[in-house]
Amino acid sequence: MVIRYKNMYLDTENNFFSHDHPTDNQMKVPYNFNLTKVKKYSPYKIKEIGLCVSNCCNFRCNYCIDSVDNSSPAFLSVKQVNIFLDEIFKIWKIRSVAIEPHPLKVYFSGAGEQTFLWDRFKEIVLFILEKSKKHNIPIQFGITTNGYLKQDEIEFLSNNFDYITVSYDGTPQIQNTNRKTSTGNPTSNIVAKTINSLLLSRAKIIIRTTIWPQNFKNIESIISYLYLTFGSNFIWELNPVIPIGRAEQSLTSYTGSYDFAETYSKALMLCKKYGITTNNVFFPTSLNQLSCGAYVKYCQCPWLLPSGEIVSCIESMKYSDKLGYLNDCSVIWNDHINPVLEDSTSNANADCVSCFAYPFCKCGCPARRLEEKNKNSIYWKCEQIKNYVSRIYDDLLAGKQNDFIKLEKVTQGNTCIYKLENII
Repeated sequence: MVIRYKNMYLDTENNFFSHDHPTDNQMKVPYNFNLTKVKKYSPYKIKEIGLCVSNCCNFRCNYCIDSVDNSSPAFLSVKQVNIFLDEIFKIWKIRSVAIEPHPLKVYFSGAGEQTFLWDRFKEIVLFILEKSKKHNIPIQFGITTNGYLKQDEIEFLSNNFDYITVSYDGTPQIQNTNRKTSTGNPTSNIVAKTINSLLLSRAKIIIRTTIWPQNFKNIESIISYLYLTFGSNFIWELNPVIPIGRAEQSLTSYTGSYDFAETYSKALMLCKKYGITTNNVFFPTSLNQLSCGAYVKYCQCPWLLPSGEIVSCIESMKYSDKLGYLNDCSVIWNDHINPVLEDSTSNANADCVSCFAYPFCKCGCPARRLEEKNKNSIYWKCEQIKNYVSRIYDDLLAGKQNDFIKLEKVTQGNTCIYKLENII
């Protein structure tokens, strides 16, 4: 679709700008939006697996998207993990014949704190290590944790995990306000100690900071504190609080300034100054064919839940595609999947294709669209992404460079177009 972007025309499906309205020949529409729906999941594309060991948490973060309160505790068992791994290892051996073998990534994450029931968590990790050794399948472990750990627990993660993401919100004051324990105690000192200990390990350490709009103004002090406390040998992720779960009511009624794109751009410059590597998990940084890797047809990481259900996405288990389940002795892949994520995106496409951010977000996260309850919430992330994408476009059209996207001039007869392309 061709739309106006300031004084230019933008073809959102062919990803190019032009001064004049594109001709039919230029509008070839190489991208055909068609999410082919499949009735059954094909597990032979699996590259990694996810385990949600616990839906309980020892924190009560004031922005928790799942509003975890431990009212319905559930935990994975070693028996469930064994059944799941029997199926995954069988698939992995078949794949290894056709492609170059590589380690199977096993990631622990979910609505709760995965180390909440430490003995169960440790038992599962050790069981996977023993089983993988028996089957001669190399394993790489990853985890997202709140970092509220004892020294022996830190040492266990250090010795066995390859990727460790610790949620930590910057200065002690902000951390202790946002991320209290379930009994209301501050957490900054213990989590900071955990991070410093983990930084001595072989694991790749990611610090994930989540920020309320009233703290946007503190972004410089947050980054300065992280650098002075932890150095620069970590990867930093910055996320805004989103209007879901505990944050929904207070954020949707927030009337102050909320330009996260501006805050994020400033954060990137500050991180370059301090030599801190960043990982952008909120804004799209490339031209995309699909907005989500959890669609049934493309899912490469199935997640096992304590209920025994296998889903395609851990970020929104309620609205994730249900790939299969465990019975007493095996994995059953569902014969008829209701592709809720694909349907969500397909329904939104007609409206989204006329948006200038469409080349990047391709309708955005389908799960978030399903779970957001009111109109203010539905369009909240869209506005943030539009602010971010408009900065990219304005810089490129002004001749400035971008780390991820370039504008390539292409001459066609007497006319020219300016093609958006990913920098590989």
